[in-house]
Amino acid sequence: NKMTGEKGVLFTAAYTKKFREMEQQLINQPIYSYMIEDPVQRAQKWIEERKERDKLEQENKELKPKATYAEHVLQTQSLMSVTEIAKDYGWGAPTLHKVLSELGVQYRQAGSWHLYYKYQNKGYTGSKTHVIDHEKSKRHMYWTQKGRLFIYNLLKEQKGIVPVMERENEQLRLVK
Repeated sequence: NKMTGEKGVLFTAAYTKKFREMEQQLINQPIYSYMIEDPVQRAQKWIEERKERDKLEQENKELKPKATYAEHVLQTQSLMSVTEIAKDYGWGAPTLHKVLSELGVQYRQAGSWHLYYKYQNKGYTGSKTHVIDHEKSKRHMYWTQKGRLFIYNLLKEQKGIVPVMERENEQLRLVK
C-alpha cells in the first residue's frame, strides 16, 4: 500500500477487514474426508460422514410416507365442517369461529360465516347450500384440507395452540 494519510489508513483498514473475512470463510469451510491426507484421519472422517448420511436416509425413509400422505390429503377436494376441525383442538365450533374471527380471518353476516377478502380465493373454503324448505335455503361454509392446514399454521404461529393429539405426543415425550 503506497497511500498515506487518511486515505491510506482507510484503505488499510478496509483491506485488513476483507482479508480477515476471507480468512474466516476458509477456516469455517467444511473439511470432507477426501480432503484429508492422513489415511487414519480420512477413514475416521469418512465414518462420521457415513453415519450422518445413514441417519439422514433413515429420517427421509420415515418422513417420506408422511409427506406423501399430507400431499394427497391437501389435494383432496372434500370439505370439512368447522366442527370437525374444532374437535382437533378439543373445542366446539363456536370457539373456533370466535378465534378465527378475532384473528381477522372471518366475519359473520346474515347468519353465515364469510372469509375476509384477504383469505378469499386461496382454496381454503367451499360452500354447500342446505335446503330448508321449498322457499328457503341456507349457505354454509366448509373448510378444505388446505384451509385446515392454514388454520393449523395460523393457530400455532399466532396463538401457540396445537391440536390435542400434538399436545398428548408432547406430554408423552416429556414423560419418557
